[in-house]
Amino acid sequence: MNILEYQEEAMSAIDSIDLEAFAKARDLLLSAIKFNKKIIFIGNGGNATTASHLACDFQKGLSDLTVVEAISLCDNIALITAWANDKSYPEIFTEQLKSVSKSGDCIVALSASGNSPNIVDAIVNSYLYSYSLITISGCDGGAVVNNCCEEEVTANLIVESDNMQVIEDVTLMLGHALFREVRTMLEIELKG
Repeated sequence: MNILEYQEEAMSAIDSIDLEAFAKARDLLLSAIKFNKKIIFIGNGGNATTASHLACDFQKGLSDLTVVEAISLCDNIALITAWANDKSYPEIFTEQLKSVSKSGDCIVALSASGNSPNIVDAIVNSYLYSYSLITISGCDGGAVVNNCCEEEVTANLIVESDNMQVIEDVTLMLGHALFREVRTMLEIELKG
């Protein structure tokens, strides 16, 4: 694949994004911020670093407007490996969520394949704790989307591609676009 083919595939994946789901995701993030809830990012593989990147953007990048408690559960390697060893790898995020989250927090779950067992387990268990949930996944959304059951508190963004690198690129782009829209809306409200 050359750069022009990659560009074409990436543009097609960007064009596939459901803008209503994007707006819903933005609104869930704004609601969490307005009600002083945490935004908790989780991701598998390459998206683990994207989760950390976006947590930084939301916490620091909005700090001149408001306090945002944004964290990534991908950053504590000792805790991740302890849960993986003592419970199971699929439970690494679910177990952390029990300790750091409260009802009403917003979980942002990133899985390029849509089938990451640790992400699916966290999603299945998120409804026990009344979280709002945003998913960004590739391919057809996979088990991540199939396990989301409460539409009013869920926004599923599906990157329609089976190219992992394109999915990961578009995932970061969506995170940045969500950040920019949230920031713009907060700026408008503060001027209001």
